[in-house]
Amino acid sequence: MKKAKEFLFIYPRLKYPTGDAPLGILYLASMLRSRLGIIPEIIDLSFSKNPFEEVKAHLAENQYQWIGLSAMITMASPANELAKMIKGIQSGTKIILGGPHPTTLPEKCPAEFFDFLAMGEAEESLIELLEKGSGQGVPGIWFKKDDKWEQNPSRKPIENLDQIPFPAFDRIELSRYQRLWFQLDTIGKPILGVNIMATRGCPHQCSFCQPTLEKLFGRKLRKRSPENIIAELSWLKDKFKIQGFNFMDDTLVVDRAWCKSLALKMISARLNLVFGGNVRADLAERETLSALKEAGLRKIYLGVEACSDRIRNEVLNKKVSREEIESAVSIAKELGLKIQGFFMIGAPLESKDEVKRTLAYGRW
Repeated sequence: MKKAKEFLFIYPRLKYPTGDAPLGILYLASMLRSRLGIIPEIIDLSFSKNPFEEVKAHLAENQYQWIGLSAMITMASPANELAKMIKGIQSGTKIILGGPHPTTLPEKCPAEFFDFLAMGEAEESLIELLEKGSGQGVPGIWFKKDDKWEQNPSRKPIENLDQIPFPAFDRIELSRYQRLWFQLDTIGKPILGVNIMATRGCPHQCSFCQPTLEKLFGRKLRKRSPENIIAELSWLKDKFKIQGFNFMDDTLVVDRAWCKSLALKMISARLNLVFGGNVRADLAERETLSALKEAGLRKIYLGVEACSDRIRNEVLNKKVSREEIESAVSIAKELGLKIQGFFMIGAPLESKDEVKRTLAYGRW
């Protein structure tokens, strides 16, 4: 019998392959390597034509002590099916489910298939779980007892994000994602790029994000140091030849002083990379965006959500006025930045007229 390998991550995204590498799993993989010396394998089913057969064939050739799955709610069903299949093939393997789905709807995660649930930000929880081998007393982990979930206290968010190693991009075939990466296509030429995260947490309370974001990362905004971000970008440029990147942070410009410091240090580092990022319209201040543009900013993403102030602010709790949105668009245009708006239709109590106005409003 082959000796069981230590850890396998599976990302059960069975539809809509994108250029977005699974950053959550890549961060966890880098933590296992850095803290425990475990070099995990990663299977992202986004690109698989026969995902279940692929996993089944892989498990026939390899045994694992631990298997971790990360799932959004749209991946809940395949995650359950995969866990059931894994238990049928390797009954002794311990299976962990993490990500937004178990964090927000743990009661929907069947204890018959999973051994542990990782709630919220899981880097430290995963390390402690593997060190102990049991979920008993591990903050942030739910564990199975008599086919029912036993809850541990939640774990406090990691204060110093610089302590987390860079995502393990080297553990995946990054070029497969880069071929589909489109975030900066609108700036006029194809860009070889990746997504990164500079912050965690969001102080805002938009109803379409919360309480999910708060349960995942907390309400307090935590930031990596500009030096740490630049070190990651330098590594990505040297190793993977990236030409640009996209900040996946929920809103990049909450802390204007930090943004300006980051911009100055990027300019000083002479990275010569272009990038994009999410910007709340009420925070789109000219001086900050101008500094970021000098550092390489070429595109911003604005959460417009709806033309109707009633829908945007009373129903969706965005708390951003139409005037602030139009001011942000005006500033971005004057700076020569590309703009992509995020819109939603079908909000509770939204009228047909309000939907039509939103559809027309997006034609800038």
